[in-house]
Amino acid sequence: MKTILFKRYIRGNVLQDKRIHFWTKGDKKWFLNGLRHNENGPAIIWRDGYKTWWLDGINYSEKEYKGALEEKKYWKVVHKLSLTEF
Repeated sequence: MKTILFKRYIRGNVLQDKRIHFWTKGDKKWFLNGLRHNENGPAIIWRDGYKTWWLDGINYSEKEYKGALEEKKYWKVVHKLSLTEF
């Protein structure tokens, strides 16, 4: 297994711990802070091509994933706007 680790820090604290695992038999798995998670596609791609979609450790069908991802993006924008002073 090969693991690629991405960490994002704010003031010395780990904000995000992103990992991608490439298994020797061909499976690929994405994690964020220890939970299965990928906002750019399926979080697990099995060696036979079967895919599963996850956000924040929750498994979705492909259709549900797209809706949940849109909702997540919406709330990120709302949160960002609430932090902005007018």
